[in-house]
Amino acid sequence: LFHTRSVEMEETKKSFQFEKKDIKDVKFEGGFQPAVKYDKSIVETPREIVKGALAEFTAMIFFVFFSVGSVTSMNLSNGIGGDAVPYSLTFGLSITVLAYAIGDISGGHINPAVTLSMALTRNISPVRCGAYFLGQFSGAIFGGGLLRLTQEPNSTLYHSGIGLNAHISEGGGLLYEFMGTLLLLFTIFQVATWSEIMHHRKNQVEMNKFSVMSVMAPLP
Repeated sequence: LFHTRSVEMEETKKSFQFEKKDIKDVKFEGGFQPAVKYDKSIVETPREIVKGALAEFTAMIFFVFFSVGSVTSMNLSNGIGGDAVPYSLTFGLSITVLAYAIGDISGGHINPAVTLSMALTRNISPVRCGAYFLGQFSGAIFGGGLLRLTQEPNSTLYHSGIGLNAHISEGGGLLYEFMGTLLLLFTIFQVATWSEIMHHRKNQVEMNKFSVMSVMAPLP
């Protein structure tokens, strides 16, 4: 009996080591490598990096145009027909839809803070990080420009609606931003890292992406 149990444990150990090796050997075209730190010996082709950067660029255009647009629309109507809940959900749902759309191309960062954290933890290369930064910042500027074109040139009502509440100090606002960003990055980083490993568990992946939306929704 003891011999049989010992053989079973040894076989389980070998199986685990084999699966672990398989995960490490997996190479992903776009974005991060979830279970592996960035290997400098792996040469990323310019085509892969540019494709990922263009995906981030496009996603940021849509994200800024529709998400920020929901806030400016409420401001233009003096708050009539809208409040904090709808535009907060717009942010959360937008990031979720875009993550589904470009996740297999760039990793679905759609946020320079996420890209920076991935680079600092060596989940993406410095070159890819720089390319993503360029795509994200330029996409955000381009999306903001398109949004501005939808308004009258001399409109005084056009603004983002971003500002501190009269009852919150500057230090308090900084703390809110810090904690919100920490929660966002913690969730996105962990979801992004483990979603590929758990790809065979469909329900787990769906819950992971839903959790990103749940975190994004209340932050605005």
